Amino acid sequence: MERFNRSFRTEVLDAYCFTRLKDAQTMAYAWMWVYNNERPHSALGYRPPVAFLEERRKGVALKTFLKDQRFEWKDLVLNVTN
Repeated sequence: MERFNRSFRTEVLDAYCFTRLKDAQTMAYAWMWVYNNERPHSALGYRPPVAFLEERRKGVALKTFLKDQRFEWKDLVLNVTN
């Protein structure tokens, strides 16, 4: 968790000057999507968390961030079925 916080602070909060809360939220959601879906993590064998989860939960439907009609990132949705 500490690594996540440091990366988020360095790559988003310290890198941009936001004038509106909505702009900060949009950037945060986009950054989290990349962090969870594309960025390799050494603790997960240099795989993104989503790829790691898909391998661990074979046979389970797994959805990631969904875009709404305005192309803004929504909540992370995990659809876990038995």
